[in-house]
Order: sequence, then structure tokens, then C-alpha cells
Amino acid sequence: MIAIDKNFIWILMAVFAYLINSVVFIIDKYFLTSTIPKPIVYTFYIGVLSLASLIFIPFGFTMVDSGIIIASAIYGLLYLLGLIFLFKGYKRIDISDAAPFAGAFLPIFVFLFSLFLIEETFSLIKLLAFVLLVAGGFIISFRKKHHTKLEKRHYYYLILSSILLGASFVIIKMIFDSIGFVNGYIWTRLGLFSFSILLLLLPSVREKIFDNFKSTKTSTRGLVIFNKVLVGIGFFILFFAISKSSVVLVNSLQGIQFAFLLMLVAIFSHKFKSLNDEKLFRQGIWNKIIAIILISIGLALLSIQ
Repeated sequence: MIAIDKNFIWILMAVFAYLINSVVFIIDKYFLTSTIPKPIVYTFYIGVLSLASLIFIPFGFTMVDSGIIIASAIYGLLYLLGLIFLFKGYKRIDISDAAPFAGAFLPIFVFLFSLFLIEETFSLIKLLAFVLLVAGGFIISFRKKHHTKLEKRHYYYLILSSILLGASFVIIKMIFDSIGFVNGYIWTRLGLFSFSILLLLLPSVREKIFDNFKSTKTSTRGLVIFNKVLVGIGFFILFFAISKSSVVLVNSLQGIQFAFLLMLVAIFSHKFKSLNDEKLFRQGIWNKIIAIILISIGLALLSIQ
């Protein structure tokens, strides 16, 4: 009889978090092509709103040593830069191309950084699951298409984003292992908030932020806050799964996130102008079917103890 891995519940939590994040990607694309066209401005909003994590202070916040503070600051810087380059890519490339492309590389960089920074060991079954999930992520992101020089440059932004975010995920796992989830979550959010505020020291960035805030409608600000609440919920669940499980295996589930994304884009493309050019099912349908099969097998293997 096949035994179910007791840690599989954390994998299922990560899957739910990726479903939430796929909704966030759709809203991100809308903002970056309309009301908040500057990636650095949008990233600033995310960083500032991360201060909401202070609501968890009564549930386990304590002072930490300087090493954890420095690690949290490094995380905040890497994550902030990773988001800036990610949104730069989103702005010029179809979301159904950009998000899966970045997500396909992310688990590989997480795996590479984990080899040097943390000691994670995998059984043969778990390693096979990782390979299948990553392969599914690459296949689902592949679309044969001619790209302009400008688009190619933005694909490089996405790769750089994956490197930066991959490093940040491994660092946050180290912090969680050291001081616990709630305390680590608060300190890393403070690191992100601090570097976001420092963006105001750059005159050109400060001007863009203030100009955008003045020109943005109240209803749009409400939608931004709603989207960031979704981001907070999604990443809170995702980080909790990472704190309880393997950062490598949780990130290998990126392909599932983009399977959700493909379905959402197919549903809402006729309603949102920013998604109208998403030719999801006109080409590469067999790629997507094969990718979903590989991802399903990989997920099934993760459930086996």
C-alpha cells in the first residue's frame, strides 16, 4: 500500500497559494498596461503595503540578532529588485508568455542556491517529481514565436528576476528555519518595506510615485489595495508552506500556477483589453496538454512518502 507523505498538506497549501497568485498576475497585467505603467512605482506600492505584516506582532514577534536583521535586509533588497525586473518583463510581454517563462527558471535557481546555502536532501521519488514539475513548467511556457529586439531584452529581465527571486526564497527559508515562521515573516517584510521607502530618496523615482498617486482615481487605488491584499494572502500561505516543507519542491510547483493562469486568461481575455492579444489556444495546445500531464504526475509523486 502506498503511504501518503505527511508533508503533502503543505504542498497542497502551496497549490492554493499559486491559484491566488495566478489571479494576482491578471490584475498586475491590467495595472502595468493602464493605470500604473511604471514597474518601479508598482513595486513601491507592494513594498510599502507589506508593512501590514505588523498585525502579526502579537503572535510571535521577538527581537533578533544582527545576523537575522542583515539577512532580512538582503532578502528585502533581492525581492524588491526581483519584482522590478519581473514587472518590466510583464509590461512588454504577454502575461501568458512572461509569467510561465519566469516561473520555469525560478525553481532551477532556487535549487542551485539551495545547494550552496542550505542542506536539503531528496529521495529518488522526490527528485523525479522535481524534474517532472520543472519540465512541465518549461513546456507550458514554450511558444514558438518571433520576438522583437525589445521583447528579447525583456525576456532577459525575466531571467534576472528569476535569479534574484530564487536567491530571496532560499534566504527566507533560512530565516524561517532559524527564528520561526511568524517572526521571520515580520522581519523579512520589514526588510522589504525599508528598501521600498529608500526608493523615495531617488528624485526621479519619487516624482513618478507622487505623480502617479495624484493622477490615480480613488476606485483604482481601492483595486490596488485589494490586489495587494490578495498578494499578501497568497504569499503568506506560500511562505508558510515553505517554512514547513522544502523550498525547492514548493517552487517546483510553478507550472501549476501557470496552468491556472492559462485558464483564467482564456476566461477573461474577452473582458480585459490588456489580455486581448493572448493567443493561448491557437498554438501549442499539445505542449500544454503534455505539460499538465507531467505536472500532474510530479504532484502525484510528491504525495508519496
